[in-house]
Amino acid sequence: MKRRPKILYIQKPPGGGSVVALYDMVKVLDKEKFEPVILCYELNRYTQVFNELGVKTIFLNVKKKSGNGTAAKQKNPYRIFAPFRKLKRLIIDDRRKSRQIASIIKENKIDLIHHNNDINESRQAILANRKTRLPQICHYRSLKPYQKDPFNYSVDYFMAKNVNHHIFISHAVAKHFTKNLKIKKHKGVVIRDIIDVKKFKPQVRNVAIQLELGLQDADIIISNIGRISRWKGQHIFIKALAELVKEYPEVKALVVGPSEPGVGDPIYFNELQKLTEDLQLNHHVIFTGNREDIPAILSVTDIVVHSSIEPEPQGLVIVEALFYGKPVIVSDAGGSAELIVNNQGGLKVPPGNPSELAKAMVQLIKCHLKEAVYLNATNRPLILSEFNPGRQIKSIEDIYTSLLNL
Repeated sequence: MKRRPKILYIQKPPGGGSVVALYDMVKVLDKEKFEPVILCYELNRYTQVFNELGVKTIFLNVKKKSGNGTAAKQKNPYRIFAPFRKLKRLIIDDRRKSRQIASIIKENKIDLIHHNNDINESRQAILANRKTRLPQICHYRSLKPYQKDPFNYSVDYFMAKNVNHHIFISHAVAKHFTKNLKIKKHKGVVIRDIIDVKKFKPQVRNVAIQLELGLQDADIIISNIGRISRWKGQHIFIKALAELVKEYPEVKALVVGPSEPGVGDPIYFNELQKLTEDLQLNHHVIFTGNREDIPAILSVTDIVVHSSIEPEPQGLVIVEALFYGKPVIVSDAGGSAELIVNNQGGLKVPPGNPSELAKAMVQLIKCHLKEAVYLNATNRPLILSEFNPGRQIKSIEDIYTSLLNL
């Protein structure tokens, strides 16, 4: 019997949407044709879900960041030394880790490497492949700025030359990296993140969640779902709520997402709590922490707000909300803006503008329920066509087949 090609999926960040996307991608992979092996940098409650897939999963012994993640910046405040610290990380730290990854590649007889993150996050693994020269794919999930970072730009530019194919999760991400890293168009393709669409079907309100969070049937529930990080703009959402509750005191807001170091930002979370108190919104805002039951959260939600203040690569929760039939409000920038076409499915607002966000929330609240449902229904064919797991995984498998000359 012919051996199945082994695909090594490498996941560096310890949490976030890339972990979820990788889980859903490997879950639908044709395992009779390809044998997946997963390599995660950290073992935590987010990455240990891969054990559920019955797929060989390897975890690197990486020390966790201590404190709030700002220690490295405080260690040496002089900017003049920044390039030297970056060079040390590349020459010493990255090479040390790359040797460890190279051993894993060799021991597991890998045939193709699928970096599940951008070039910047994949340097160590790309270096690890410099001797074996296996075909490799880079999966871009961010809009990393390079304007003020010539060192990292130069490194990423040359690293990208070693990658055989590039997958972008949105057209905004494709345009950004194709232009910056001079990636040839025939070497890149836009494939949206694969999600388990069966999880996100309209259903009645989850009574258990209502009771747990103390929600009433008469409440207007607005949810902001995403890891607690400043660029996600939860502070903009809370400021907009301060304007909204003057007109609609029955509004309750759910701020859903993790805030622990490495995934979220605990300092920013404390700022959000203080802002909520200062604006006298304690009665209106509920911080739920990280939730594994997002479909249940969506079932009690009337409107979903995605308030990022920087261009969003895609916004997985936006897609999930649209599948669930919930009207959404997104920042009009990056990949998230691509998901709302002609106000079908929701509304777009300027990033970082609490007043405009408040106006958009008022507009959706004033919509009759039937109108709000229709708002989403008109966008559903577009979402269904772009987020079709069978079609998406087939596109990825075709890339594997081509690179492996099968």
